[in-house]
Amino acid sequence: MKKIISLLLILSFCVTLFACDNGGNETPDETDNGDWEYVLPTPVVNADISLPFTSADTFNPYQAKSKLNRNLIPLVYEALYSATEDGYGYPQLALSATEKDNSVTIKLKQGVVFSDGTALSAENVRYSYELAQKNVYYKNNLKNITEFKVVDNFTLKFTFSGTPIAPLNALSFPIVLKNGDVFLGTGKYVLKYLESTPYFEVNRKNRDYSSSWNNQIALYDMAGSTSEVYAFKANKISVYNDDLTDGKYENLSSKTVSVPTNN
Repeated sequence: MKKIISLLLILSFCVTLFACDNGGNETPDETDNGDWEYVLPTPVVNADISLPFTSADTFNPYQAKSKLNRNLIPLVYEALYSATEDGYGYPQLALSATEKDNSVTIKLKQGVVFSDGTALSAENVRYSYELAQKNVYYKNNLKNITEFKVVDNFTLKFTFSGTPIAPLNALSFPIVLKNGDVFLGTGKYVLKYLESTPYFEVNRKNRDYSSSWNNQIALYDMAGSTSEVYAFKANKISVYNDDLTDGKYENLSSKTVSVPTNN
């Protein structure tokens, strides 16, 4: 019997997904606590977690338009900084940032590699920055940047028009490596396919691989479905994300809890 996950833990998992990823060789203990049994939507080995996606959209981070697929981007790709409420950003691929006048100099972490083993360099950031400038989801954050310069292989300099406000939050676009027709990332997971079914497998090239515990994450196709809440209630997906923009609140159960997000 698969690992039993309570509804409360699933909702908590929504904001702790990246802190408890899996990559160890051991599978989680299989227990039965008397709640409901998780039903995997895809035949992926050892996947106790299932996330929604739509096959009507792409997984390409600079072409994906659906909320479902865009929510999965941080699993595969990292940015220089992830945006934070205080505006200072949380470093992912950046080692340090030095602000002077209207410019910010970024030092990259060394030893970071993409999922194929290619080392991260400033040129990857340049390529990703050029894509982000043309992308509707990122270009607005970058509109105050007037110049981007590669200082050396691990140093970048961004110049802003006037005194920048929350400049590190602006550097939250995904850093990619183009490999043929696909993009690779440095994140915790790699997109794989079992026959024609997509799923996520832990990135063994990731620097935090040894501290993970979810080897695989199943993906449940929501193409043609009206709402992911029904898939959540039917135990097809582990997370239901609602930003309440439609003004409606879905009463799921007495175990529902509210959790903070960065959006």
